Amino acid sequence: MDDLNDLLARAQEGDLDATGEIVRRFQDMALGYAYSLLDDFQLSEDAAQAAFMEAWLHLDRVYNGPAFPAWLKRIIFKNCDRIRRKRKTDPLPLEKVAGIAADASGPLAILEREEKRRQVQRVLVSLPELERQVLVLCYMGGRSRQEVAQFLDLPLQRVAYRLRSGRRRFKEILMDQSSRPDRDNSSIDIGHRAFADLDLEATHPQLAQSIGELADQIGLWNGQNMLQHSLDVARLSGLFAQILELDSRLARRAGLLHDMGKVMELEGTHDEHGAQLAVELGENPEVIEVIATHHRRGERFAPVSYLIDISPLCFTGRLADHLAASRFPSGAEEADLANIASELRQFPSTTDGIEVIHSIPTGVPEDPQLHVWACGPLPPETKCEAAPIIAEETRRVLDFKGRMILTISAI
Repeated sequence: MDDLNDLLARAQEGDLDATGEIVRRFQDMALGYAYSLLDDFQLSEDAAQAAFMEAWLHLDRVYNGPAFPAWLKRIIFKNCDRIRRKRKTDPLPLEKVAGIAADASGPLAILEREEKRRQVQRVLVSLPELERQVLVLCYMGGRSRQEVAQFLDLPLQRVAYRLRSGRRRFKEILMDQSSRPDRDNSSIDIGHRAFADLDLEATHPQLAQSIGELADQIGLWNGQNMLQHSLDVARLSGLFAQILELDSRLARRAGLLHDMGKVMELEGTHDEHGAQLAVELGENPEVIEVIATHHRRGERFAPVSYLIDISPLCFTGRLADHLAASRFPSGAEEADLANIASELRQFPSTTDGIEVIHSIPTGVPEDPQLHVWACGPLPPETKCEAAPIIAEETRRVLDFKGRMILTISAI
């Protein structure tokens, strides 16, 4: 502990190298402890990061090195408890915490392992909290019993006992679940019904399963059900496509599939994983582009964000995703979606190469935003130069002073 005492003293004096070393020394244990409480890798990372930030701001409250681990643990617990009260969480694969490499590269092969992973997750979350914490820290955090005892502020003997009892209970429950008949195909059935509700077809069983599994996913920032959100996005995308004289059936399909990557709980982003799966399953290239780009927003908080060379279908998908999430976290009725679609306005453009400009308000009174789509036979070499001119024209015509997300498509 002398080394930790020295690091702590230097960190309290503002030594950033010492602070960094403390973070490196405890970050895996902090993440493992947060995961044992939240069963969600992404939220656990957030909680651990917030805990280190809070600890850094209040290092003067710790008087010696031996007190630091237990003090940090209390901060992590407080952050995790706040997250648990705020929203329900879903568990993520244990491999994410353990750092186990995937044994297959394709999205389909990855998804085929998901049920086995979920089985392990269900066993882990069914254990008593202390046994779960000890197992996660020892086997996934790679920490010794002594380190875990210090971090959890428990006697070494108690950690050893919980480790033995947790292993035994884990094995018993896992064997019991493995001996049961296979689970039914409820996720696939739910997915097929979602496709049918939109007058679409699931061209591969994995598509139906991925969409069906969204019914168990909860949005992290507004707590919405992800299947309901995907259905809302699909319907709203179809309505926008009709107004803009695009392929509404293709727009609905892209809207339904845009978040399917969220069931693939892996490193990276869900739009990347969803697009990879769509490629493997032979989806339409325009649908794949919507999935891959639906979170592109340009420069955040800039007065004008420019998105150049984005297809019209991508515009409808991004717009529908944003509006469905911000206005209807509990789901929308058909009439609600039709009312939103009716807010889309258009006016002829005076900018060379742009025929028409479409716009729709998407913000709130305290932060007004405008999504804008400009289209026309604009020469490729002039798109970037034309963007600020189109933005200024839109502000002048609509007398709009808030933030703008401008999409330009050459058609």
